[in-house]
Amino acid sequence: MTRPNRSLLALLVVAALGMGACDYFRPAEPEPPSTGSSFVPDYGSPDSTLSTIAKAIADKGRTIGATAYAGAFAESLSGSVAGYHQLFWPQDVADWSQASGRLPPPDWGFSLELTFYTRFFLRPDAYRMEWTPDRLNPDNFGANAATIHRHYAVKTYGPEGDSTSVQAIGFADLTVVRFSDGNWRIVRWEDRRDSNADPNDTDQITLGKRRLNST
Repeated sequence: MTRPNRSLLALLVVAALGMGACDYFRPAEPEPPSTGSSFVPDYGSPDSTLSTIAKAIADKGRTIGATAYAGAFAESLSGSVAGYHQLFWPQDVADWSQASGRLPPPDWGFSLELTFYTRFFLRPDAYRMEWTPDRLNPDNFGANAATIHRHYAVKTYGPEGDSTSVQAIGFADLTVVRFSDGNWRIVRWEDRRDSNADPNDTDQITLGKRRLNST
């Protein structure tokens, strides 16, 4: 897949009107299964934004999950502000279109992403999302914009803490921008399949495929 080029990255920097750089590229810690208690969103760095997404998924909308999830993605309010866009893995689109007999939405943006959050939780079990660096693709970052590459896995757990399923697995090439309020938000998510996912397990699909399935 084609990744954001330097011109796009520079344009997003200008659009965001961000502030100074910080030491934000630390490995993300797996989030424990949700206990129903609230949490404090943190968008102070790209990885803390990803951690907030993980906490929002563990929350499953019980407390502030939906609001916290929304805060991780850029909402375009004018032509000068970068908005969020999802790019799907081409084979996911082909498979989904063949199975559904439909074409995907022409542009997956902020509103569709929030709807996806409310429809993602298909199981009653606890959800946990894990982010890890994609070691084969180094990050490209500046003071106010970055392209980062992460592997993700969303797993479910039973009452005894035993893993019950893998609800999503894949790679994400993410363009993240620091906006004028100092918060880092995702403006572009480009999905890639994980070749190690079990092809015989219909649950082990990308978040992009989960997004398409939610429409």
